[in-house]
Amino acid sequence: MKMKSTLKIKFWFLVSAFSALTNFGFSQTQVPFAGNNSVTTCSGTIKDHAGNANYNDGANGYTVINPGTPGNVIQLTFTVFALECCCDYVRIYDGAGTGGTLLWSGNCTTFPPVITATVDALTVQFTSDGSVVAAGFAANIACVAPPPPPPPSPLVPFSGSGN
Repeated sequence: MKMKSTLKIKFWFLVSAFSALTNFGFSQTQVPFAGNNSVTTCSGTIKDHAGNANYNDGANGYTVINPGTPGNVIQLTFTVFALECCCDYVRIYDGAGTGGTLLWSGNCTTFPPVITATVDALTVQFTSDGSVVAAGFAANIACVAPPPPPPPSPLVPFSGSGN
């Protein structure tokens, strides 16, 4: 009986430790293979649908990342980026959904720059064609203060005659 009790305690401890890590921001979000999902967070990682494995052919999904801190915006810093160079893409949109402004689109192995939303959320879309696969992508998620507004346009003096 003691063996079963010890195993239960060890299992409970492992589950509790995983839960604690997840609750303190060490979570992983995956862009779905198809369709969409959303997450509200200020930390963690977003990856393609395969996680740490090579992604699959025929993917077309997106994830909306909402800031977990009111008034902040989402910022992504890529740590892995390896896609088929001709036909598989990551697209990052400003705001919730793929109808927002396209901030970045790319493929191959050139890392994206650090990408910061100008509104609140960012949308990460991943598409792959039907042939070559690769390691995919991963990016760290952070909440940051919104960027300052652009400076006002300079006033141009009026030089007309007034007639």
